[in-house]
Amino acid sequence: MLFRSLHSIQQDQLLDSLSPNQQNNLLQDILSFEKTYRGGIETYVNNVRRLVKEPESSMEVVSMEVPTGKDLVVGSSEYTSFEHLGREELPYCCFAIVGGGMGERLNSSKPKLCLESNLITGQSFLGLYCSYFHAIEQEFNCVIPVAIMTSHATNDPIQRELETNHYYGLDPSQVTLMLQVEVPSVLDASGTIALASDGHLLRKPHGHGDIHTLLYSYGLPQRWKQANKRHILFMQDTNVLAIYGFPSLLGVSVSSHLDFASLGIVRKPGEKVGSICRLQDASGRRLTCNVEYCDFERLLVALTGVGDEPNENGNSRFPGNINVLYANIASYLETLTDTHGDVPEFINPKYADETRTSFKTPARLECMMQDFPRHMPQKARIGYCCLPRWACFSPVKRDADSAIAEARKTGYGESFFSMEEDFYKLFRRALRDESMTLGDTSWDEAVTPADGVPSLPIVLLTPFAALSLSEMRSHFTDSFQMSERSVLVLDGPHITIENSTLDGALEVHACRDAHVFIRDAHFQNDGWEMRRDPDGAFRRLPYLISFISRFSLIKKDTTVLTFPKPGTY
Repeated sequence: MLFRSLHSIQQDQLLDSLSPNQQNNLLQDILSFEKTYRGGIETYVNNVRRLVKEPESSMEVVSMEVPTGKDLVVGSSEYTSFEHLGREELPYCCFAIVGGGMGERLNSSKPKLCLESNLITGQSFLGLYCSYFHAIEQEFNCVIPVAIMTSHATNDPIQRELETNHYYGLDPSQVTLMLQVEVPSVLDASGTIALASDGHLLRKPHGHGDIHTLLYSYGLPQRWKQANKRHILFMQDTNVLAIYGFPSLLGVSVSSHLDFASLGIVRKPGEKVGSICRLQDASGRRLTCNVEYCDFERLLVALTGVGDEPNENGNSRFPGNINVLYANIASYLETLTDTHGDVPEFINPKYADETRTSFKTPARLECMMQDFPRHMPQKARIGYCCLPRWACFSPVKRDADSAIAEARKTGYGESFFSMEEDFYKLFRRALRDESMTLGDTSWDEAVTPADGVPSLPIVLLTPFAALSLSEMRSHFTDSFQMSERSVLVLDGPHITIENSTLDGALEVHACRDAHVFIRDAHFQNDGWEMRRDPDGAFRRLPYLISFISRFSLIKKDTTVLTFPKPGTY
């Protein structure tokens, strides 16, 4: 059996150098791979050889245009309308999370999903997302199915966190962990498979495009459709702002009867972010898809003679892709059934020399989740919803030092600090109007630096207080004033603050059926302080601290109001 498998890829000579034990290990890996990759090792190696010679291109492009979609201004009547429509669709949603990444580049040994999302609540990214799903359940009396794509490194830690925290209020039966299977690495353009010293295949992740294959193999979209769900929302592990972009993405998708859509961001010309484009070939066939930034400018110049020219606001006409995706379940299932969830693959090797035959390091085929529309039929309606970056996108990609260096080049460091600060900025910007004084918020308009200390004042509404940006404002009537040093946390759907002031820290927690009215109140205490701490001093400090972000939160004094029982207060 092993000889036949290796012979099919012209690599049976490998047997000569392997011991019986090594041969057995290799055989077991190949047999296992046959079950997870269509066509097994033979098809995989042939795909490597083909894609090395000629990278896959689904069409000969003759035109590139901005696709069908909506560019929304947060706070406008149009935005509010779409957001409200989408909010009402949340109970018919299922969620798929990419959770295979570890935090090594962030100086952590934990999965990124298990890292702390913010110091104010102390919740992990996973905990915050599950709270969001549970808040939808409580608001609409429904069940929200969740699928998490894990890796061999992250599966067990994520499972333990869910169990330790009792699934954050969710029923365990509605959460499915989908273990991503790794693919073989190859040594050269001929597809010579790379082996470990024990004979096992040297394997690496196949890319986040595997989420579609896993959803198919686990049979989840079929089950979700039978449970009368209509939509699937795809999200990344550390972009917490995405949850506030979901309602508008849903609203635009439902109103335009889209089969597949991307949540896009306003981007600058030349920015290293993929662009959502509509391509057309000579026969008239059209495809709306993501074009990676490394190909976008070259293709646009070739087609138009000019590059990505800015509009009147200095922005690109093409929205930027952030891999926050929407799929109509019925349409998604049609393509999923035909393709088994396969998406176009690519290989990006580093060659050892100018002959371009051998690789410096083993390489593998990869795939991307945003390429799913490339296999959808021509009749499919594919579009986008575009929001400003501050309203939906601030991931964590780098440690502080690397982020600072990247920010010097691109303007965006995308560190833990920038993510957490952008999280607080979102609430300040959503709530800002003539009746609210939130200290000096002038710098909320600027790009957040890669390192620093979060600025006060801070307002944080948990998902139980608001599922959308427009909804946040409903908690405040008449005037509300916060001093520059204040922190306000609202945790409950029916909390109203009217004609009040805050100078310090205030937390209000209310259960689902508790209606809390705070009127003509004046809160003053020593409050909380954000402080930058010297290296090495962290473990001696008796207060909350982010080891990754390099700053601490000192809770000097807090007024806490808790209403655990139904009633009017």
